[in-house]
Amino acid sequence: MVAIIGSIAGTLTVQSVDGATLSRLIPFLLLGIAVYFLMSPKVKQTDSAPILGLNAFACTAALAMGFYGGFFGPGMGSIMPFLFL
Repeated sequence: MVAIIGSIAGTLTVQSVDGATLSRLIPFLLLGIAVYFLMSPKVKQTDSAPILGLNAFACTAALAMGFYGGFFGPGMGSIMPFLFL
């Protein structure tokens, strides 16, 4: 449900932004994705304790991914597994 709310917010936001602004914004979004992949935690062979509880994770990660999917979209399938690490 939280992801749906985020995707609705992202879709409404992208519809309210001017096309020229979006054209200038897309390279920064792609750069942000690249930085995220470079800075994300490395996969370890051992399990570790979760940083966030289930509810906190749902309210932050699901909302952010929903917004990102509604606003931009590409790369969601690549970003999602890193959120679960």
